Formats: sequence, structure tokens, C-alpha cells
Amino acid sequence: MSGKACKNAGYTLMEMIVVVALLAVGLAIVGMSVSTIFSLEMKQCVKEVAGELGKQKVAAMTRSGEVYMRLYESDGGIYLDKYENDVPTEQGVKVGGAKISVTWYSGSNTAGTPLGPDGIVIAFNKNNGSFKKIGQAWALYDSFGSPIYAAEYYSKLVIQSGGSSRAIVLWPDTGKFSISS
Repeated sequence: MSGKACKNAGYTLMEMIVVVALLAVGLAIVGMSVSTIFSLEMKQCVKEVAGELGKQKVAAMTRSGEVYMRLYESDGGIYLDKYENDVPTEQGVKVGGAKISVTWYSGSNTAGTPLGPDGIVIAFNKNNGSFKKIGQAWALYDSFGSPIYAAEYYSKLVIQSGGSSRAIVLWPDTGKFSISS
């Protein structure tokens, strides 16, 4: 063999380093894009749930009957039902996809409870806009109510997707809420 044939037999170390570096940069960009997509879906879910909380509070204080909402997990998504005077006004409004999970907390529920298919029922008091106790809210939806945490209030909802999460913190006495990272 001549000297030229051996010279073209393989890759140099520098060429291999460049290829590996380009692959690493490409994978990092793809990973950040996927993370951003999940984060955007989570942020949209937080925005929709918080928006509904605000609408429900106003409706509870201005309408003649009871107004409440149920947030639940079903068929790989997070859904919302709205009720007025025990009549559904909107059902199955999808607020989050399969990659979204919601955990709710009450005063003594420090570990949190995943949302699940039964979900949670949230209602406001007509006279001052404060949140109703968990048992009072459930009694509007189901006459048997919820014996677990019945005398407590919801304290926060944590909405997660991938490694990102946001919390909707609820203040029972005022019916106010805020979104925190």
C-alpha cells in the first residue's frame, strides 16, 4: 500500500470530537424543546384553573343559587365541570393533557393527594366570597358529602408536568388565590 491509502483509512481524533460535540448540542436543543412544550402545557393548565376560580367566585356572589366546580382526572387528562343550582352548565372542559398531574392539599394534608377520577369540588360562600369547607363543597355535588377532610379547606393545588410545577395557593378566609412557582 502506498502512503496515501493509509492516510485516508479512518477519522482523526479531532473529527470525532467535533462530531460528538455536534451530537451533544443537538440533543440538548431537542431536550430543552420537549421540556419547554411540557412547561407551556402546565402553565396553560394553571392559567385555566385559576381563571375558572375567579369566575366561580364572582358567579357565587352574584347569582341567586349555588355555584361550584369539580376538577378531576379522566381519560388521560384534567377536566372541569361547572354547576349552578345543581345543574351542569359546562361539563368535560379539558384544562390539561395526559402529561399533567394535579395534587391537592388541605390544612392537615401535608403529603398531598393526587386528583383522581372523583376529583375535588370547590365552592365559594355567597356572602363574602370565601372558600367553603371541603365537606360543604362536596355536599353541593354529592348529598353524601366527603367525610375525609370535611371540616378543612383546600390550601393549594400543585400542577405538574415533567420536572416543572406551579402551585395555586388558596386563602380560605378571603377566597383569594395566587400562583407561585
